[in-house]
Amino acid sequence: STAAAKAPFDRVDADVILLSSDNVEFWVFKVILSLASPVFEGMFWANGSKMSRSDTSAPTLQVSESSTTLETLLRLIYPTTTLTLQSYDDAKAFLEAVAKYKISDVVLRRAKHMVSTKYMEKQFMSIYALSCRYGWKDLALAAAKESLRVDVLQSTVPYTGEMEEMTAACYHRLLLYHRACGTAA
Repeated sequence: STAAAKAPFDRVDADVILLSSDNVEFWVFKVILSLASPVFEGMFWANGSKMSRSDTSAPTLQVSESSTTLETLLRLIYPTTTLTLQSYDDAKAFLEAVAKYKISDVVLRRAKHMVSTKYMEKQFMSIYALSCRYGWKDLALAAAKESLRVDVLQSTVPYTGEMEEMTAACYHRLLLYHRACGTAA
């Protein structure tokens, strides 16, 4: 059985329903999501046949994100909504969804700013690894600057699971950055 999302994702005049992996229905408008994401646009317009439809509701599209991640993503995209991140795990899943759906640059900047403002100090290594994976050079540089608080050449770097997906080249660049900053100082 499914549950309904909270406002504003419960409007019966919406033209598509996104069904989260934990069976929460988000009643949304295609045009809003399409403007923010070419991936959503493609899902709605090119793959209409993959959407199930009942006679009494808008077409439904199953997505792989949890309701927490999907709501955070939709709150980033939707006008007049604010979003909050409850934990770094939520923030990480949110960033992964932002990357997956290729959210527009303007909205992407807001997402990066939110995560870095709240989590950069304690999660710089994880944010650096995620930024390397998704090619977010600005956020990677901010995380590298934050990492200067730890002497990565002398002490143990705080381990994060995201390092498993980071290339040796990315880690090498971080070490070179530390060396260059140490030489300059």
